[in-house]
Amino acid sequence: MDDNLLRQFENCLQFEPPWCAAACPFHLDVREFISRLQRGNADAAYKVFRDAVAFPAIVAALCPAPCKTACIRRESDEAIELNLLERACLAHAARQEPNSYNVPQKNKRVAVVGGGISGLACCLRLAAKKYQLTVFERGARSGGHLWQRLAPEVFLAEFERQFQFVDYELLLNKEITDLAALAEFDAVYVASGSGGADFGLLAQGNPVQINAKTAVFCGGSLLGKNTVEALADGLTAAAAIERYLQTGIPQPAQDTCATKIQIDRAKLQPAPRVAPSQGYLYSLDELVKEAKRCLRCQCDACRTYLDLTAYYNKWPLRIKDEIQATLLPGRADLKAVPAKRLINSSNLEGTLKQVCPAGIDIDSLLLAARHNLHAQGKQPWGFHHFWLADMAEANSDQAALARAPRGKTKCKYAFFPGCQLGASDPRYVSVTYCQLLRDEADTGILLCCCGAPANWAGDTELHEQALEQIRRGWQALGQPTLLLACPMCKRQLRQYLPQIPTAFVYDWLKPPSPGQASGAYAVFDPCASREEPELRAKIRELARAAGCSLEPLPQNEACQQCCSWGGQTALANPDYTKSVINKRIGESKLPYLTYCANCHDIFAAHGKDNAHILDLLYAIRPPQAAPPTVSERRANRRELKKQLLTELWQEAWPPPSAEQGDKRPLLITPALQKRLDQERIFEEDIRRVVIFCESGGRKVWHPQGEYYCGYCEIGPMTYWAQYRQSGSGFELLNFYAHRMKIDLEVVWNGRKTVADL
Repeated sequence: MDDNLLRQFENCLQFEPPWCAAACPFHLDVREFISRLQRGNADAAYKVFRDAVAFPAIVAALCPAPCKTACIRRESDEAIELNLLERACLAHAARQEPNSYNVPQKNKRVAVVGGGISGLACCLRLAAKKYQLTVFERGARSGGHLWQRLAPEVFLAEFERQFQFVDYELLLNKEITDLAALAEFDAVYVASGSGGADFGLLAQGNPVQINAKTAVFCGGSLLGKNTVEALADGLTAAAAIERYLQTGIPQPAQDTCATKIQIDRAKLQPAPRVAPSQGYLYSLDELVKEAKRCLRCQCDACRTYLDLTAYYNKWPLRIKDEIQATLLPGRADLKAVPAKRLINSSNLEGTLKQVCPAGIDIDSLLLAARHNLHAQGKQPWGFHHFWLADMAEANSDQAALARAPRGKTKCKYAFFPGCQLGASDPRYVSVTYCQLLRDEADTGILLCCCGAPANWAGDTELHEQALEQIRRGWQALGQPTLLLACPMCKRQLRQYLPQIPTAFVYDWLKPPSPGQASGAYAVFDPCASREEPELRAKIRELARAAGCSLEPLPQNEACQQCCSWGGQTALANPDYTKSVINKRIGESKLPYLTYCANCHDIFAAHGKDNAHILDLLYAIRPPQAAPPTVSERRANRRELKKQLLTELWQEAWPPPSAEQGDKRPLLITPALQKRLDQERIFEEDIRRVVIFCESGGRKVWHPQGEYYCGYCEIGPMTYWAQYRQSGSGFELLNFYAHRMKIDLEVVWNGRKTVADL
């Protein structure tokens, strides 16, 4: 695995704080606090607030609310009233008692110089963790300048509440004039207040010093902080002191308000501020309503636009960790492989790289993971077997073709429609090619697959074989410019065969006559068109010239997403695939205009009216036309080759010498044909099972149902068929298939047989 694919995740902004939390002196987890308030759970929200600020009643009363200035909602209406939400939370929280933990006493001693709010905050945080705390206060009472800022009954009651389960020593009227008097302590926090003794720390410009064996920290009003900032300083100092006590390394208290967060401004829909009906106190219902105005800002472009993260409810960092765990060497039955299905569920459409502010390319990681799984022999072959078999058919002698125009051996251009356009309907290729020949006679044709199925399956060797077939065909035709119909083919060729010049065939097609087509459509741009803005514009130009009115798909035009076909996810995760399809077809009630054969047929298969751009140009199929089955797609490819050779090159196809095999028909009901299509099983393979069982006598008679049953292995698949004789052929009654092999299959009734299919 390339380290760069993993290193890019270091830039992930998932954990960047929102602007309000970054501005907050305590860096309150605003997302979690608001989340609990949105559910009306004031007790749970209070716990989040208390854990962050230590003295919630004091902070709620005195906080100047810097979060309000930072709130992004100010760009659309009014900032969230976070301080009012904090006060309401205190008012509605029934349980405000701190938790008491049975933590072992620690042998480290910490002194706090100053019994004001900063010193007491540091004391509370460390004493709660069972460090031995002593507070030295020069005056006769603790609280510092709180006596001038707040009613004593408020902060004294808060001190009593929060310290009730904490042991510490408070020494009043005890002034420290020399830090040498505290040499017996392991750490000291100087929080002597505004104008208090700094023991020369500030003059040296270092907030952390080592005095003999004692680490000395300072903060609070001594550094010019206001009351709330001083309280926060005490908490950050406590964290720095604990780090020192655990590691022996003195480091300044870490307090940063920077954030790199980015969010989609489109989410800023106006939502009027909720005004409290009782002065400055929200009712519980008002509290919930105001909390729901909060966007809980988080960099979530990956969750908004990427189907995979939304479906699995996992962030890219979590997916990366699961991929790493899955790819660790070792037998799959001896270690966890948590992400095999997830790795093979991705559509690999490149969405995250486009929308992520950090430019994280998770699809490259997922694709590399598939190749890694295949190299280790851990890739579940059943996830991709159908598409590899389909690619093999497209690249076979029965469907593949590389020809220059009649009478030539070389050509300037060659139409490369890809393997799916002709499978959808042979006329898409034949009609377009004939038009190309009329406009540019020096145009050949190259029929084969771009190799994407093998690449997506992680099979590097098979992928290279597919690329080599394209390379040989292109060189045999004189290295022409390939005119492409499929954006995915363009993406594959650009990445793996960059030496081949390419262009889109739509730039060669003449605009139709006005009025040739009509109706309103929403253009669905396939995911592979993301890097092709000129192609997207050309499709719209052709459609409008034909007489169509077009309406945008806002999300698709902003970020071209997959129809569900990319990455071959349907067998690895059918539920995920269905969720993606439903998302896409639900974006508009208008019929879609497509220019990808896969998008076209997938939408049609799920009841979405749509037309391919070639339908508008050449009136090939109506928008309501049913898509071909998987078996019909195979037959369409063969028919395309036959049609081209016989009509344009006047060659008989297939050759008379071609082996015809057993031609006895197999009758299949429409219901069974539908099942075959849904399970991606070719009718031809089921027919081979029946012929194999008949020719070798490997069948079992079921007298009650009056049918035969038998099975046959074809590649790594095992197919079963229940059938009976019908006239000169057979009638299929039922079938099923295992994406596995049967052990000792060569043993049949005590005899070893070799079945050469």
